[in-house]
Amino acid sequence: MFTSDAGTSTMTWSSDLESVRDAKIAAVRTLGELLSDDGPQFWESHAVEMTVCDETGSKLFRLKVVATDCSLADEDGKVGS
Repeated sequence: MFTSDAGTSTMTWSSDLESVRDAKIAAVRTLGELLSDDGPQFWESHAVEMTVCDETGSKLFRLKVVATDCSLADEDGKVGS
């Protein structure tokens, strides 16, 4: 089972996968798709998490993506001006 707070709300869905390795690959791909759909929302929150559990609900792993703005960019996103 996958749970993610990417986007505007928490989502949960399930998928039948053969191994933890397969779940890790699917999680990275899925999180990437969610972030590509809601890129502006991600930059407002600066963090997103996805938790992956087995069929019994035990947590297998968690993905966490965090963004940090660098001081080199001004408020308009221009670097070096």
